[in-house]
Amino acid sequence: MPGIDFAAVRAAVSLQDVLNLIEFRPVRRNQRGLRGSCPFGCDGSPRDFAAYLETNRYYCFSCRRGGNQLELWARLQRLRLYDAALDLCQRLHIEVPLIHRW
Repeated sequence: MPGIDFAAVRAAVSLQDVLNLIEFRPVRRNQRGLRGSCPFGCDGSPRDFAAYLETNRYYCFSCRRGGNQLELWARLQRLRLYDAALDLCQRLHIEVPLIHRW
């Protein structure tokens, strides 16, 4: 089975793409990014989830989860990283960047 070039997936898929797929509705926008309710359903403030669009990173100040766009999708969909990358590429109509092993 070929491997996936995860760096290429992260370059092709933005955090904004993932937020659009989960229909994230921010309550506040600023120059650094977006704030809103945590998509993991934690019981914090409606501004605890921060999405930093320039760096494709997120962090919830309530449940203390954070990471990149691919990790967010994997956690929300309860998928392994490999399967999450495949799923995202399929949903966004992106060719899966494969690493062919010798």
